Amino acid sequence: MIEAQGALVNAGPAKGCHCGRRRTTLRLMRYRVPPALAVVAVALVASVVFALGSVASAGPRIPRCSVVRASGGDYNGGGGTMFAEVTITNAGMRTCTISGRPWIRLPRLAHPVTVEDWSGDPLAGSPGTVVTLSPRQHARAFILIIPGSCDRGVNVSFLLQARAGWRSRGVAIRGIVCDNGSGQVAVGSFKH
Repeated sequence: MIEAQGALVNAGPAKGCHCGRRRTTLRLMRYRVPPALAVVAVALVASVVFALGSVASAGPRIPRCSVVRASGGDYNGGGGTMFAEVTITNAGMRTCTISGRPWIRLPRLAHPVTVEDWSGDPLAGSPGTVVTLSPRQHARAFILIIPGSCDRGVNVSFLLQARAGWRSRGVAIRGIVCDNGSGQVAVGSFKH
């Protein structure tokens, strides 16, 4: 059995003290604690100490980037799949984070185009990755404009002009897309 001793008890005024104050003394008492309850109490105290330690060691939270510059655009002007890139630079004075995928803004279109998440390729990045940027560092995301299944002739395709970016900053991207609805825009995640 584990024994705990002690209890605080208020005692009367000390001998020779006429100040009316009461003093506190320790009166010894014995309590018997069953071993199972003692194990549970020790485990509970250990988990609280561990949780407080892990919160304290996590450090300060790094804010999302708010002062940024966007650059990039489409790479190749030839036929086939068009590669585009959105680069977001931390233009602020403090370290910040960026995550997710760039937004894509398409104009009103006469023909359907599918916008999808691009993953499973090293260029695509990993969904859910948080990129920490020091001042003047940048993160980038790649975008594919896939024409679809047509011969890309003038009568069966059109020039897709869109914007891609993060927060309020963006860049123009464009590429030839089939007007039969088979064209796609695949958007990768931000990475270093």
